[in-house]
Amino acid sequence: MKVSCFGASALTEPAYASMVSVGQLLARRGVEVLTGAFGGAMEAPAKGASMEGGMSTGYTLAGMPGNPYLSQLLDCQIVYGAGLPKEIQFGTRLGHLLLADAFIFAAEGGIGTIVEFAAICNFNGRGWKPQKRVAILDPKGSWKAALDSFVVLGFLTSPAKDCIKLFATAEEAVEWICEG
Repeated sequence: MKVSCFGASALTEPAYASMVSVGQLLARRGVEVLTGAFGGAMEAPAKGASMEGGMSTGYTLAGMPGNPYLSQLLDCQIVYGAGLPKEIQFGTRLGHLLLADAFIFAAEGGIGTIVEFAAICNFNGRGWKPQKRVAILDPKGSWKAALDSFVVLGFLTSPAKDCIKLFATAEEAVEWICEG
């Protein structure tokens, strides 16, 4: 099993610690961690996996270095060619992350996190059979209002919304992700 982790490239200490726990818990279950290779919510689960001797793969682009905790790094610029525009590298990078069996999001993130979340919801609503689980670590409840708004606006409909759950702890999120 493979689980992609998403969120801000700079996290507050509680959110970072929670994502380290995600990586540790996934590694203990033999689950490979996939990330975007940079800092914050991408570094923390790779760090947790490495602490447990687990596997983590990071996808980077434009020749940018990955974080030091990754077991392996795939640079989309190197694999697909330096002449590949950064926008296509970004899409290729996201495409690799979408190949995971499930997803865990840190509560903190920016517009890039929303783009990743929207792509997953789109595939869950229109393409993936079966749909893939999405766990959001949300100890403060900040994502609930956003999800409710997405439903009201029609951006998030069944079955995509039925695959998303909010969790207060890394343990709960990983348990739910791995039981499916």
